[in-house]
Amino acid sequence: MFRKNSSVKVFTESKDSVTIDQKVVIGMLAIDCWEYTKAAIESIRSKCRSVTFVYVDNGSEKSVVEQIKKYFSQNLKTINRDIDNIELIFNGENIGVAKGWNQVIQKALDINADKILISNNDVVYSQYTVDGCVEAYNRIKMEDERTVMVTASNIGRDPNQLSSVKQKWSYSECPDFSCFMITPDTVKKIGMMDTYYIPAYFEDNHHHWKILLQGYKAYGCTWAPYCHISSRTRMSHPDLVTHEIFRTNRKKFASLMNANDVDQNIAVYRYEQWLAAHPLDPHPYWKDILNWCRENGKLYHPDSKKK
Repeated sequence: MFRKNSSVKVFTESKDSVTIDQKVVIGMLAIDCWEYTKAAIESIRSKCRSVTFVYVDNGSEKSVVEQIKKYFSQNLKTINRDIDNIELIFNGENIGVAKGWNQVIQKALDINADKILISNNDVVYSQYTVDGCVEAYNRIKMEDERTVMVTASNIGRDPNQLSSVKQKWSYSECPDFSCFMITPDTVKKIGMMDTYYIPAYFEDNHHHWKILLQGYKAYGCTWAPYCHISSRTRMSHPDLVTHEIFRTNRKKFASLMNANDVDQNIAVYRYEQWLAAHPLDPHPYWKDILNWCRENGKLYHPDSKKK
């Protein structure tokens, strides 16, 4: 039986072809629902130089942990030829989404990864998802140096549609935290995921607001399509995040961000007001900008009905 917070390295093999000189870490969190996680792992396709997969288990039942242990005891080529290394983290309990994401991020930092892709476990990747995110991140970063996150594009809940999906180039400020890519530079500029929201909900809104308030950008891009089956963990564990927990986390977001709405335009407005008054300080700490906006009556647009 795995110890709480135990980390296990799995036997590795190298893939056959490399065309993208990038070291990528792909991470997923899960509680049970192993059939979905397994499908997600086996759908990963990449021609990057190095692909490390990090699985974080947030308290699956003992029988499921045994299934996982047996599965990863196989030769890695049997599991997925495009994955070069696998690491497993078993927390023994639900430590929350943000803390689990931080475990993936820390693993990536430890091995000096170029890119970090984190997704839900109830997803299926297309042949373009991983490498498309890498390419999109690099391309968008060249067009907008403020870019610190690029996310994949969900085409729906039916994985059978993926075989006919083609890559299309477009991007907009609508990041999808069900499958998002960051870099070590993102962590340097924005920090790790804040762990205020236990176990889940509003950690993604909070992080996006931090990005916007500090003068950076997160984009969703259609160049990296994928399928998100959606809410498998919540549906199989209805008491995992109750309505009461959801409401508590919503109130926590409202308190921390001085906002009664998660609308990203509020964060954009606040940053614009800050920048107009502080043109030589384009990347303030998010709490500093909130304090300044509060003190100077700049929390909401004067015409906003959300004041």
